[in-house]
Amino acid sequence: MIVPAASQPGLPIERLVLTEPPQDECIAMDVVFVGGGPAGLAGAIELARLVQRDNQAGGGIGAIEIGVLEKAAALGEHCLSGAVVNPRALRELFPDLDPAALPLRTAVTRDAVYVLRPRGALRIPVPPTMRNHGNYVASISELVRWLGQRAEAAGVNGFAGFPAASLLMSGDRVLRGRTTPTGLGRDGSPQSGYQPPTDITAKVTVLAEGTRGPLAQAWFARQGLAGSNPQVYALGVKELWETKRPLDRVIHTMGWPLPRDAFGGSWIFIGIFALVMLCWMLLNSWVLAARPFDPYPYILLNLVLSCLAAIQAPVIMMSQNRQEARDRQRSLHDYQVNLKAELEIRHLHQKIDHLLSRQWERLVEIQEVQMELINQISRRKP
Repeated sequence: MIVPAASQPGLPIERLVLTEPPQDECIAMDVVFVGGGPAGLAGAIELARLVQRDNQAGGGIGAIEIGVLEKAAALGEHCLSGAVVNPRALRELFPDLDPAALPLRTAVTRDAVYVLRPRGALRIPVPPTMRNHGNYVASISELVRWLGQRAEAAGVNGFAGFPAASLLMSGDRVLRGRTTPTGLGRDGSPQSGYQPPTDITAKVTVLAEGTRGPLAQAWFARQGLAGSNPQVYALGVKELWETKRPLDRVIHTMGWPLPRDAFGGSWIFIGIFALVMLCWMLLNSWVLAARPFDPYPYILLNLVLSCLAAIQAPVIMMSQNRQEARDRQRSLHDYQVNLKAELEIRHLHQKIDHLLSRQWERLVEIQEVQMELINQISRRKP
């Protein structure tokens, strides 16, 4: 089995966390949220509301400059996911807003879970964690754009097109965030449209990059922090299907086309052993209580199952090793195919560039001939 985390390169902490002096020119903020997703925008909106409430109550906190850095050119452009949203957080964030005004679409009234097979599907009961009754289908892109409008109305400064590249720290304190320079070539050299990085200073920096954000990971590694509940992420492919009729439920699927060993091969093994153990104990303890054929069913059964486990463990390990070898061979084949395709594309680009240069040369030659003919005609005129 190929684990993406095992092939992930080391985190370049020295590039993500800097201790060098900041630039002279910078944008001064009080609080900066790195990441313009739902979490960053919601946090900025709530903070702006708390500041406004404190000022109205005479708390004297004064004006607070709040900024949100977003790498996309506009809010919502990098949020391509459709989702089923629990409206509770939005209702708590906007208690005075009519629920019909929230950027939510169809309410979920029914759920279904299917185990897919190559030719058919088996419907199973819906687990509690997959029940979405009362939730709504929504577009995360639309939700982020709507939150951006609300944040702008609350006085939050949005910096779209400003991807954060590194954190500038002094000791354990984050002083500034530095954006990524623009206008660089493929080799990293400045081009005609080069723009240097911008430093954004803040008293408080909030990292809201999402799962596996590089700045957050670099900060965790520098501070030596590791939570007992680490962030979970996975690679996925999304498809948009247009159905002939509207769906009346949210459908979850599992099984095909994933292989049976996608989540490991020990579940059926353990389940069968548990079933055998239960049947053995019931027969000897209840059904055959008067004349059991095994006076010590638990001890003997434990020995038998332990023996079977010892026999099957090497078999399982060997099968996993064979699967890993096949996966490595498959990944090597994919790498070779991709490399060959890239080389062919580069060769095709070279051919096209050569043809274009020859066409330009031919056009120049034709233009020279035309100019010479025009000069000859002009000389012949009286």
